[in-house]
Amino acid sequence: MQLTLFHAAEGSCFLLKSRDQKHMLCNGGTAASMRQVTRKNLSDLVGESGELDYVYVSHSDKCRLEGVQQLLEDALEWKRFDQLRKSGDRFTKQPAVPKPPKINGILHNQFSDQLSMDTEKAEKLLLKFVEILRAAANPDFEAALFKAHNTALALSQAQRISYLCEEKLLNIPQNKLPGTKRNKKILCGKSKGNDLVSFDVGTITITLLSPNKKDIKEVQERWEKWQSKFNIEKVYEQIRQQITQRLNKFERGRASKTPFDLSDWHGMPELDASAPDPVASLVFLFEEAGKRIILMGDVTPAVLMKGLEKLPDYSKEDGLHVDVLKFPHPSCENYLHEFPENLTADHYLMCGDGTAGQPAKTVVDRIVNSPTKNKSRKIWLSTHVDHLPIDSPRHKHMKELTAYIQNQCEVKSNKLEYEVIEDEFLTLDL
Repeated sequence: MQLTLFHAAEGSCFLLKSRDQKHMLCNGGTAASMRQVTRKNLSDLVGESGELDYVYVSHSDKCRLEGVQQLLEDALEWKRFDQLRKSGDRFTKQPAVPKPPKINGILHNQFSDQLSMDTEKAEKLLLKFVEILRAAANPDFEAALFKAHNTALALSQAQRISYLCEEKLLNIPQNKLPGTKRNKKILCGKSKGNDLVSFDVGTITITLLSPNKKDIKEVQERWEKWQSKFNIEKVYEQIRQQITQRLNKFERGRASKTPFDLSDWHGMPELDASAPDPVASLVFLFEEAGKRIILMGDVTPAVLMKGLEKLPDYSKEDGLHVDVLKFPHPSCENYLHEFPENLTADHYLMCGDGTAGQPAKTVVDRIVNSPTKNKSRKIWLSTHVDHLPIDSPRHKHMKELTAYIQNQCEVKSNKLEYEVIEDEFLTLDL
């Protein structure tokens, strides 16, 4: 297998290639990174086949969906141009963007489908929650605010992607696995038994580790419980009224600080800064010729464990060792404590550009302290500090993180290495 890691800003984007030249794009990064980096390299990397057998989106997040939407918009532009040329039109100009490879399928569980909720309603609810977190003006809420905002924006993007894939436009099957006849609304495994959903793309065997049907149901239950416990509509209206009052004082010169900071307001409810995990991320294990890769979104450790325990060679004592592991972004303080300690790898992918403090230093500590049986490890970073504005918080974060990793490599001598994308992408051959 060959895995190409693209510079994808705060998102992630990978191209997986099999020995028999089958290809799978895993997440799309941001729209900007797709336009500036990924799309101009994609056709060259895919090569003569000119096809992406699948585009896989791990979860509903703006930084994963934006790039996929951009790629589909490009494909639609080229399809229209090709149709006009076939009809004899010689005046329409060729699209200014590179022609994307043909896309044969999309694998993605839409957030709104998982919750069985109207997209617009869910989007409004999350955006109101974002405003509540902003008003609380608590620095500890930054990561939760960023995640909730990205999820809200991803809802309409996922809907747009689904529309672009319809038969009347690009005619791309959604959640349709090889050998099956129909698209699936939700791609998931069985709740009972040890059978996992597996399928082949060329010489790569792909196993769905999560979610299963019970995971989807639990997401729905957590979401409903959160809504009933924390009345978003009521709190949002109270905050809106409080800000209006403070704006009036501010205009009259009777306020000493911004009216949008309600950190000193006694009416602010107790916040744990997080909506329930809004998605059951698609987690796949890719296997070819004895090599293994696990790619995941923001999956919870408990859900991940249920999938790992169904693998025939996983044991609680020895765990599971893979060649490549895409580490998720920790969603809370206890996340890394709950993450399976005995899931280890030779290569760890850390994506992000410092936005909302990601990638986190705590993930580096988790990698450094993971049981290795004297095996060496390598960390791959998707963003070089030189790609960022020098005075930005993102530059500061990535500079400190890179220095910290470099220091850990020196401490661990030949047992730890790291590499950063210096240009636009780098490739890992397994």
